[in-house]
Amino acid sequence: MKLTSPTEVRALLRSLNFRPGRALGQNFLIDGNILKLLISLADLSLDDVVLEIGPGLGVMTEKLVQRAQGVIAIEKDSTLCGFLKSRFRETTNLELIDGDVLDLDLDEVLASGVSKGVSNLPYAAGSRILVKLGTSQVLPRYILVTLQRDVAQRLAAKPGSKDYGVLSVYTQLDYEVAIEKDVSPSCFMPKPRIWSPIVTLRRGRQSIVQIADGTFLRKLLKWAFSHRRKQLCSLLRHAPHFVAMDVNSINTLFKGLNVNPHARPEALSVAEWGRNVLREEPTAT
Repeated sequence: MKLTSPTEVRALLRSLNFRPGRALGQNFLIDGNILKLLISLADLSLDDVVLEIGPGLGVMTEKLVQRAQGVIAIEKDSTLCGFLKSRFRETTNLELIDGDVLDLDLDEVLASGVSKGVSNLPYAAGSRILVKLGTSQVLPRYILVTLQRDVAQRLAAKPGSKDYGVLSVYTQLDYEVAIEKDVSPSCFMPKPRIWSPIVTLRRGRQSIVQIADGTFLRKLLKWAFSHRRKQLCSLLRHAPHFVAMDVNSINTLFKGLNVNPHARPEALSVAEWGRNVLREEPTAT
């Protein structure tokens, strides 16, 4: 079975009586050159345990199990999962999980020894999946994904750009992000309406800063970037109770951080956001 052949993929889908769902972002990779590039970028060894989210028909799974110690593949679609279980029934280093990664205990999955994540992510949930991966207790040291262009641009965005926001900051606290190649819609079946960059996330030896309270930082980032045209001093004065501060506290804070209180959220670097010294304990009621 050659899953990079459009003719064979169409025949297989007919035999399964399966129609890819656009709402679920089910677009199967059918380009052999892109597949080779992905496997090359994955840089796998027999020490790696790989997490694959949305394996689809298994075009990449087949290559992963040949090169890694083990593969954990999570497939939301029960028809596709059933097909994969049949296709790989004799593959001993593959664990297939029938379920939605957004509903699973991902910490438990990652804690089983996962070192890398390699996935052609479904368009419909790509950013939410990456947020869940990036906020897990155990982070993979390397992530390689294809996903929709606007999400890729937000992941890699630098301070001051229009794409720089919550996803940029929170991802770049732990990973160096690079867009490796833009993949044409013709490389997938059915063709998506957009291009799909290949993105790599490489984890450094340690995070840029140590986050004392990740939940607080996510709330703060979400609040700040939902009002991105406001100045930071105004944002803090009018923020919800979990971060609201009086004028004197704000002035002291910005002086200590050497941050311009009149700057806007997109002006702060990842490290400046990550210092996380804005936290004030809520007053007991």
